[in-house]
Amino acid sequence: MSICTNCFQGDTVPKCVEQLIIGDTTLDEDTELQVWYEVLATGKTGYVAGIVEDGKIKTIEEIKLPTGTYINLFATLSGAQPNQFITFQIDSIDYTCIDTKVQSVDGELTVYDFTIIE
Repeated sequence: MSICTNCFQGDTVPKCVEQLIIGDTTLDEDTELQVWYEVLATGKTGYVAGIVEDGKIKTIEEIKLPTGTYINLFATLSGAQPNQFITFQIDSIDYTCIDTKVQSVDGELTVYDFTIIE
């Protein structure tokens, strides 16, 4: 069961990314965050460091996600419990998490931006 409640349905992401851009925020620039992932099948969670930069929630370290699984992505303030979600916007709609699938893709690390809606 997901620990998030209002999730954006994201496109499939590659397993290794240099940076994830989660969503837009009104938090102060340089606010330190944790960007979490939860594997839906097992409930296992993990996180990487994040920051607010240019009005967006971004990871600041490479992340390797478990392949072939569905995950939730969400953010908290650094040191907060994983149930103290930060609300962010994608396409001007408020969300607390992103549901997505991770695919195994070989190649160079990439930046993946959920705020770009095609």
